[in-house]
Amino acid sequence: IPPPQPPAADPTRATLGPTNTLEQITLHISGRTGGERPSEAVNLLLAALHTPAFTNRLRTAVIPKGAFRQDIARNPENHETMLFEITCDCVPRRFE
Repeated sequence: IPPPQPPAADPTRATLGPTNTLEQITLHISGRTGGERPSEAVNLLLAALHTPAFTNRLRTAVIPKGAFRQDIARNPENHETMLFEITCDCVPRRFE
């Protein structure tokens, strides 16, 4: 026996799921780094996001102004730990 046919579409009922075909995506990466050269570690991560492994998914990857700063919340005496943020604009996600 074949499966029953789905019910006919009712124009008075709202459709389930997204009605747009594309969705803009923004990725926020934040973390804490330390050591002798914390800025170098963050720059290496940023450079890795610009390699072909990620460029098929990411349009841009940047450190916003003021997003690389000292972490003094835990220990005001320790100036070696840095907080960072990287904001990435991703390729739009397509619903099919």
